[in-house]
Amino acid sequence: MATRTLKLSFVNILMSVLMKDFYCQQFFIPYQKVVSCELQQYFDISSLVCKPCGVNQHKSASGTSCICDQGYRFISNNGGPSVFCQACPADMVVTEDGWDCIKCPSGKLTTEKTCRCDEGSILVERNATGDLLKTAECLKCSVREPSFTVPNTSGNRCVRCQETFINASGSCHCNSQSSTQVSIFKLLGEAI
Repeated sequence: MATRTLKLSFVNILMSVLMKDFYCQQFFIPYQKVVSCELQQYFDISSLVCKPCGVNQHKSASGTSCICDQGYRFISNNGGPSVFCQACPADMVVTEDGWDCIKCPSGKLTTEKTCRCDEGSILVERNATGDLLKTAECLKCSVREPSFTVPNTSGNRCVRCQETFINASGSCHCNSQSSTQVSIFKLLGEAI
């Protein structure tokens, strides 16, 4: 027991002698969260602080980068502060990907400076090889046999309807009194 106490005392004395000439620099990192950044700021994950976005920019949905304001397209985007934007001409809107400007189909320009197609149609900005069109197009999806397509949730591609809709109603739409709903209500009524 005495040997253990002697060893601990020796270690304490040795540490105090060595620490006398050893200086530590103290620092702290301010605690901020992504949500604490304002609209014109992004959260820099390398320094854990909010930093300002550039001119005509605001923070992205994730809050960790900046994106161009409405009506401005990307010239370059390397994330964080390395985002550069340019205004689209007055008669054009920013493409859905944010990299180009395009004219809307006649009568399809909204007050928010976006192109809006009628229900059941999709907005097409590029041809099959990816080249930008001079004017965007609104194309109607084919809800009839054999295609049975409707716009996806983003409204930029026609996708095949769910088989349950096609099998139950012979189309992409459920009527208010479709056979599927009637049979489900009959089953529920019989079960109750």
